[in-house]
Amino acid sequence: MSLNSSGFSKGKAAAAAAAVAAAASGVLFAFLCGSLFSGLFVTLLAVYTVLIFRKSDDDYGVMSPRRVFLLLYLGYGIVPFFSVLFRHSDFYQERYAPLLSIFHRYLDNPLPALLMILAGLIAFEAGYSVSLRPRKVPADIAGTGALLWTSIVFYGVTALFFGKLVLFIMQRLSVFSFLNYSELYEMLGAPSYLVGIGLGWFSVAIVILYVASHIGNKKILRIVALASLAAFVVFCVLMGKRRIVVTTLLALVLFRHYYIKRIPRWVVTAMFLLGTWFVNLVANLRILNIVSRRYLELVMDVVRSLNPLEALINLSVISEFQMPFGTFLTLTNRVPSREPFMAGESYLKAPLVMIPRSLMENRWDGLGPWFVDHFFPQYKGTGFAFFILGEPYLNFGIVGVILFMVFFGMTMKLLAGLLKENRERPFAVLLISYAVAFMFSFIRMDIVCLRELMYTFILPVILVLVIANMLVRLNEHIILR
Repeated sequence: MSLNSSGFSKGKAAAAAAAVAAAASGVLFAFLCGSLFSGLFVTLLAVYTVLIFRKSDDDYGVMSPRRVFLLLYLGYGIVPFFSVLFRHSDFYQERYAPLLSIFHRYLDNPLPALLMILAGLIAFEAGYSVSLRPRKVPADIAGTGALLWTSIVFYGVTALFFGKLVLFIMQRLSVFSFLNYSELYEMLGAPSYLVGIGLGWFSVAIVILYVASHIGNKKILRIVALASLAAFVVFCVLMGKRRIVVTTLLALVLFRHYYIKRIPRWVVTAMFLLGTWFVNLVANLRILNIVSRRYLELVMDVVRSLNPLEALINLSVISEFQMPFGTFLTLTNRVPSREPFMAGESYLKAPLVMIPRSLMENRWDGLGPWFVDHFFPQYKGTGFAFFILGEPYLNFGIVGVILFMVFFGMTMKLLAGLLKENRERPFAVLLISYAVAFMFSFIRMDIVCLRELMYTFILPVILVLVIANMLVRLNEHIILR
């Protein structure tokens, strides 16, 4: 009897192998950290990761809004635990121990954090199971010609800003130098949020130009958009900025998958591995505080990061994964035993981040700086990344985690429903793609990051759409007269 006739396909064999590997990882974790319960939770979460990506419950497969979020949630929730496997290696001790040792003492008691992750996961699925009735998004395009011209003009204006920024930096640095972007703001003498919004709007202009090229079937615009995207990615990598790059690329890939053509699973897997390596590389450069490196040294860093063992160590201990979970691990061990719950204070203060610092010198900057001030004052002046469960737990404990994740599950269900209802409307799909892509940032920040989503990504898309439709109506009015 053949494998196919017995119903045991290659896909099932791969899923079974992945499940066995996931279970083995939990056993290994339990053995190395000396906690049977922690190992059991890691096993459950790892096996669950395999199961949710095994069967598709909608038309978008592994790139559905739900699966994109769960992949990030489980990645940031599980990967950092495996740093315990490498804590005693010479490589880890040499490069990472001095930087990340502040969280090590909490690895001895990871069970509260694991319980929160599991509770959050169950609450998310409960929220996602709620039946919702999404409506169509008011994002119709009145005319293709107006859209093309508006997209081109918006791209041109933002490209001028980008070009000026590049020239400013190249006048002060060698071509193959790395720049820590925090120092860039000091050089520019401009507020960091203005530079960030400028870069964000240019990235959105590139994506809109790509979208317009498909709507208007203009191949030359597509080439310009992709060439600009390549230049933008290189520039941001040299600056050490990765969130804006990942959000832009992910939004573009999601839009193509949702609206133009479904991307095969193997391509999605390859992009995920490449993206993980990219985040690994850029975070590695930043955590080592590299300010000026020569081109040959960059090439050597790339070659070294391709080493499987070193890449695995990097993936589990770099700040991209370790820092957000380290803050959550700290909170679950010290709140409310050392610090009281905030009882909603951070949510009430969140709108204050909209006020310019020139008008409010001591304004609320979010939980990152607050966390440093309360738990690690030796790093005052900086801010640590926050795991998505950190803020609801800090405010209301496990009740906050459950309520927040139920609401978040309903939000993901709403996005999935909106996507289904608006699949033929490109700008509605683009807005949804940005909302899903921004999960990469939201998974590691508190609620104040929604300001970035609105100002940097959503607002320019709406602005281009509104202007294009106004031009169409103005033209119709002139013709009627």
